[in-house]
Amino acid sequence: MLTAYTDGAVLQDGAGWGVLMPGVPERHFAGMLDSRDTVIAELWAVKMAVQQAPRGSALTVYTDSQSLPTLFARHAQPGAQWPRRDLKDLTAKILARTERCGISFSCAWASRDEPGQRAAHQLAAVGRVRGVAATRWSAQLLGQQLELWHDTRRAKRGWVVRLDGSPEVDAALLATLDEMPSEPVPLAVTGASDALVEAIRCMASGRGRTLVI
Repeated sequence: MLTAYTDGAVLQDGAGWGVLMPGVPERHFAGMLDSRDTVIAELWAVKMAVQQAPRGSALTVYTDSQSLPTLFARHAQPGAQWPRRDLKDLTAKILARTERCGISFSCAWASRDEPGQRAAHQLAAVGRVRGVAATRWSAQLLGQQLELWHDTRRAKRGWVVRLDGSPEVDAALLATLDEMPSEPVPLAVTGASDALVEAIRCMASGRGRTLVI
């Protein structure tokens, strides 16, 4: 069972969407949207979460919008009235993708005070101010947590691994390092031991990747 926390945020000049997918590694997604509509931004975050789900998986998407679960439920109600055609069309496209990919999909409400929902909101806030940064890769080692980020002009995605030495986490760390490009990636270090920094850089080197401090 996969879980995703989603959110949308709107500024005067555009909207942003954010998705947090817990797991090992934890995955983060954020981006901008040419809209000033909060509901569209919320639905776009759900759409992006569905795009990340593997074929044949089960996915529960959480949102702090009380209207979104109701919108998806309307498709199972013959003759249901829709407040807006664009909302019907977008939810239909999301459900069509889940059917094509064999994804068991559900959308549920979650309080914005939930940690996952707060993180999704922060990602949406970051996403709505995209558009100024060049494409780049970066990594951060914050104590026992490694973060890898890929920024583009309109979106960003990240992998977060909390290093506890378990076989599952070690495998996730190697998979995360494999996501890096062959070009050197800058690594910012805060509160991590020299031994841990060197170990991670050696692991990256063993995968044909380079982390530069």
